[in-house]
Amino acid sequence: MPTASSSAKASAWASPSASASPAAPQLRIQIAYNRVGRDLTLTFGFTGFVLEPLTAAGGKLNFPTPATRDIGLGETLAWGDGTNSDVPVSGRRCPVDKEARVVREVKDTYQAMKKYTGPGTYTVTYTYFACGLTNGKISGTLTINVPR
Repeated sequence: MPTASSSAKASAWASPSASASPAAPQLRIQIAYNRVGRDLTLTFGFTGFVLEPLTAAGGKLNFPTPATRDIGLGETLAWGDGTNSDVPVSGRRCPVDKEARVVREVKDTYQAMKKYTGPGTYTVTYTYFACGLTNGKISGTLTINVPR
């Protein structure tokens, strides 16, 4: 018999390599979910390394050690029902040419919540943008079935 609650884990990661370096930082984002009825809670766990971004003018930014997800260049979260919970970031850019590339550790956990208005199958898509990742981002999807 189906239950009112379901949990699972989905994850995505960028360019795994033997060790993080300015040429190949690596980041893993573990995405776990808990659905009770039409209420969905996503838990995002960040572990790994990215390059430290610069100000738009090329200046240094300050981040805690380890850095939180705030070191990124923004994120998008599409709930699969036409609504989004995006976090745009402006005034930052990645190092270019001969600018120093500083690898920073990232360790963070946060939650996002959604109440769906109707039953159905929804594909949740998450993208995190950061310096040093392959194509500048890491993405993952998760399919959720919401009962009547």
